[in-house]
Amino acid sequence: MKYAILVRSAPAVSQAPTTAVHFARAAMAAGHEIVRIFFYQAGVLNALNTLCPAQDDALLPKAWHELAESGTELMVCAASAARHGVLSADEAKRYGHPHPTLDEAHFVVGGLGSWVEAVQLVDRVLVFGDGR
Repeated sequence: MKYAILVRSAPAVSQAPTTAVHFARAAMAAGHEIVRIFFYQAGVLNALNTLCPAQDDALLPKAWHELAESGTELMVCAASAARHGVLSADEAKRYGHPHPTLDEAHFVVGGLGSWVEAVQLVDRVLVFGDGR
């Protein structure tokens, strides 16, 4: 089965991102495919390269990295990312920000069209979080 996952919550305020990671790992271990994990609204904060999580949350960034390194596409919504200050090198330059804040080694930027495309390619869509 093919899945697309939408993450809408920030890591510090919700268990939703951690639950999304657990689901993705379990689905892949069972032989399913995760076509794309799309980060929207406050969910884009999972892609910050400046995250300093509390000790009990420290495994979440590493888990995203492992998913990306296994071939799962981690994509942040361009508009949500800019609104939340999650900037690629190009966007940082465009907005006059001195440093990029997007973890570009593991996350890519895309639009809602990319999310719609993923939804059309999969059997199931899962949404984690409420936008906070």
